[in-house]
Amino acid sequence: MFFFHLSLIIKLSNYSLRAFTKFCQDYASMVSTSTCPSSSSPCCSIDPSPKLNNVNKRWRTSFSAIYFSRAICSLFNEIIAKKINTINKKPNFSNSQSCSTVIDVEPDRFFSNVDQTSINKLVKEKDMIMLLQFGGVHGLTLCLQTDAEKGINGNIEDIARRHKVFGYNTYHKLATEGFSHFVLTSIKDPTVISLFIGASLSLSLGIKDELKRVCCNGGSIFVTVLVVIVASSVIHFWPNRQFKKLLEKGKEVQFEVVRNGQEQKIPISDVVVGDVVSLRRGSDVPADGLLMDGHHSLKLDDLSMPGIHQMEVNQNRNPFLFSGTKVKDGYGQMLVTSVGKNTRWGEIMSLLGHESHKWRPQNRVRIVNKVMGMIGVLVASLLLVVLTVRFFTAHIKNGDGSISFTARKTKCNEALKDIVGILVTTVVVASSAMPEGLPFAVAMTVSYTMRRMLKSQALVRRFAACQPIASTTTICTDTTDILTLNQMNVKFWLGHEEGSSHLIEKNVQNLLCQGIGLLISQAPSQPPCEYEFSGTSTEETIFNQAIIELGMNIKEVRESCTILYVEALSTERKQRRVLVRKEDDQTIHVHQKGQPDVVLALCSHYYETDGTVKAIDIEARTKLEHVIQVIARDGFKSCAFAHKQLEKDDFDDMESHLQQQDGSLTFLGMMGFRDQIRPGVRKAIDDCKQAGVNVKVITGEDVLTAKAIASECGILGDPNEDIDGELVVEAFEFQNYTAEERMDKVDKIRVMAGASYSDRLLFVQCLKQNKGNVVAVTGNGPWDAPILLEADVGVFLGFHGNNAAVENSDIVILNKGFESVATVLKVGRGSYENVQTFIQYLLTANIASLVSDIVSTVSGPAPPLLSIVAAVSIEVPYAVLQMLWVKLIIGTLAALSLIIEKPTEKLMQKPPLRPEEPLITNKMCRSTMIPAVFQISVLSTIQFKGQSLFAASAEVRDMLILNTFVLFQVFTVLNARKLEKDFLRGIRKKKLFWGVILVIIILQVVMVEILTQFASMERLSRRQWGFSVGIAFISWPIGWIGSKYIPVPNKPFLSYLKR
Repeated sequence: MFFFHLSLIIKLSNYSLRAFTKFCQDYASMVSTSTCPSSSSPCCSIDPSPKLNNVNKRWRTSFSAIYFSRAICSLFNEIIAKKINTINKKPNFSNSQSCSTVIDVEPDRFFSNVDQTSINKLVKEKDMIMLLQFGGVHGLTLCLQTDAEKGINGNIEDIARRHKVFGYNTYHKLATEGFSHFVLTSIKDPTVISLFIGASLSLSLGIKDELKRVCCNGGSIFVTVLVVIVASSVIHFWPNRQFKKLLEKGKEVQFEVVRNGQEQKIPISDVVVGDVVSLRRGSDVPADGLLMDGHHSLKLDDLSMPGIHQMEVNQNRNPFLFSGTKVKDGYGQMLVTSVGKNTRWGEIMSLLGHESHKWRPQNRVRIVNKVMGMIGVLVASLLLVVLTVRFFTAHIKNGDGSISFTARKTKCNEALKDIVGILVTTVVVASSAMPEGLPFAVAMTVSYTMRRMLKSQALVRRFAACQPIASTTTICTDTTDILTLNQMNVKFWLGHEEGSSHLIEKNVQNLLCQGIGLLISQAPSQPPCEYEFSGTSTEETIFNQAIIELGMNIKEVRESCTILYVEALSTERKQRRVLVRKEDDQTIHVHQKGQPDVVLALCSHYYETDGTVKAIDIEARTKLEHVIQVIARDGFKSCAFAHKQLEKDDFDDMESHLQQQDGSLTFLGMMGFRDQIRPGVRKAIDDCKQAGVNVKVITGEDVLTAKAIASECGILGDPNEDIDGELVVEAFEFQNYTAEERMDKVDKIRVMAGASYSDRLLFVQCLKQNKGNVVAVTGNGPWDAPILLEADVGVFLGFHGNNAAVENSDIVILNKGFESVATVLKVGRGSYENVQTFIQYLLTANIASLVSDIVSTVSGPAPPLLSIVAAVSIEVPYAVLQMLWVKLIIGTLAALSLIIEKPTEKLMQKPPLRPEEPLITNKMCRSTMIPAVFQISVLSTIQFKGQSLFAASAEVRDMLILNTFVLFQVFTVLNARKLEKDFLRGIRKKKLFWGVILVIIILQVVMVEILTQFASMERLSRRQWGFSVGIAFISWPIGWIGSKYIPVPNKPFLSYLKR
């Protein structure tokens, strides 16, 4: 801006100096001619030392000043030219002989004279004085290097510079983690770390003695762990990859901008500072900016502020536009001055913080892991003390019966191996207590749940969302495009009678077509196209209905008359007039549309269906007013039309006639239109009610429309059901309540009408503050982001690409309808139950394994080498493979067999899970302890009496323990399959379940019978196999009988410890 003004001053100075110089030259010539008429005159002779008089001195001084000024101007011109050439990266090669150096500056120097902070402050604070200092909207347009008519250049370099200087029109950068992130997360697993350490110690300590064997066994551990890491990483990476693909396919809200003189549509995220954006009725304002000169005023709904504040934007008093507002009336163009985080809406988004405040039941899984880990550490510490004392007191013997450690006799190398074995044993025992498979199973459960939800057009963006949805007590939803189809059901009324359009007399049809075609279609004074429709969705419905039902031909309507005057759109007056001259008879007609009560007050007559015109007396007016009330009560929005033919005398003073309200119009009729309810919404809401979930409507619709929609959906029993005034409220009433009144009434309210985004946010916050509420909120627009972020579960309906609302949602439902919300609720409950099922199974296995390991390790005379989860040594490294097999491989397959359970309708007959309800219930404890006690008894018996009972070696005994333990877990899966007592129901139809169980058994047989040589293990005889299968089978009915006939209290066990 500075260089622009300086260049203008220099040019004016140049012109002035040139004119003054020319004047001086002419004057000097004139003086010389008058004093020296001829060359022969003596006065023309040259005096080598002329004497200057006062006049000559003054002329010389003037010449010197002129010369000096021109030199300065020339110098400034060169500096400015070089500056501009440098900024535009266009070196000056006009003089080929000169050598010049061009400095390549950074792109942001392109806007080096733009103070972005001042521009942002100007708009946010509505500072008209600062705007005038910039030269008004026109001056700011030049400052942002755009054109009011052609817009910005719009090429790649221009857009890149504007992005670099002013930023992007996004609020949060959505990051999707890569595969390496999940690999690193899997490597941090305690079991994986301990196994890596054990394998490394095995290799380092044994490589000197038996290189081939140690490398084979240690390498097998590394390969096994690597497989587990890759599998876990893939399962976690899959949903993030799915969402990234969805983002690439998604479409954002499109806006019409002018770039390089051409109109084009771009996504909201591509809007940049300097863009000229076209706005019309129903448009969202995509960024902060200014209404450009030469455009009419706009009426806006400021939905981002408390209450519904309607404001008028005009170029004289208030040209400021903000993101988060919606155009209610008018048409215009805006100059974008701030985007993304620099806008007022961006500041609101930044104040909301992150989702750390959300209640996440997945934390319960972490608590289970933490508690079990603490138990493992405690047990391992005690075990370390016991084993260390036994080792140094010569109570531990080798396999040949010799004492492992004798003071001053045992070599350091041998003692070190035994000490390492003791240390790693305690680490592995601690790991055996930690349910490492639980997070893995949760990930698999959510992954499988996500695939199941995708069939219902729902994508879970966050793992944690699957579990709070199971505890959801309240769902808050809007109406448009969620409960309704956004497709209007239209009815006609002529007079006080409802009738079909084909029953209307032809003359009345023509008058209705004229009124609709002239008052709803695009007015000729408003660009861009003569016959293009521009209006709200309701007006579009009337327009299309007139074409279909009344046979309206918009081209014929527009060509049959000349528009003399048309009123601008106005919601305050709730009406609009147009004055036309018919081409056939040159008569003048007035057509009026507006709200029925307003239009009816201007009418003295009305048309009946047969075309008869009747006067509106008291009785007729009462009937018409009753019809208007019935239409509103039934939830129909309505629009009335009236007509009058003017006499020539009336037309002479057209302006005064249009302003006066003489009540002489003829009432043509009314059109009522109402959004159709989506198919399946009523059943979905009934299912939610049956599941104990309250559905509340929070909408910007008027109270009558909101009540009608809620009644039709089943949220209200009847539109008039609100005897005590607590079921239905308007937003301004809710705001006027005190904090105590809000908390008292919020649970009872079913419908809140006339609500802005801030009203919805306040309502959700009040619900969450009431103890026991877990709130899910649905949204379908970019401005719903704060509400979705505040809710316990944010559900975005539809998909519009990478906008703030999608980024702050937990679940994205692609088909927009509420009917999918009920399906997500059912699947979420099923997912939570599957996680509980796996926890029950995993705790049974861990408790049995941990207790058996402790007993066998502490009581055994030999070093801790042959227990189920034994230490690493060069002699028997297969113990580590046992642990991998039991804890990860079997745990993974068992998780797969349990998570494939489909949710049943019975889940929707239960109340929501209470937020304070523990993840491990009393029934789960009972179903865990009974089989665990039985398994511990059997495994301990085999440990101490197995060799004598089966006349087998210690190696065979240990393999028998491993085999029996794995088969125990197969039947534990059968018991844990259902948390309730009817776990046998439908089990024959579960082909995939039985397939997974069969795979576990086959892999166990392969491991015992084929991989024995590879893992230094012993095979089992048929008798030993029979014992393993038989004793494992017995655990199934024992667990079932105990779960069915041993009672437990409903109050959680841990609650008794709090006393």
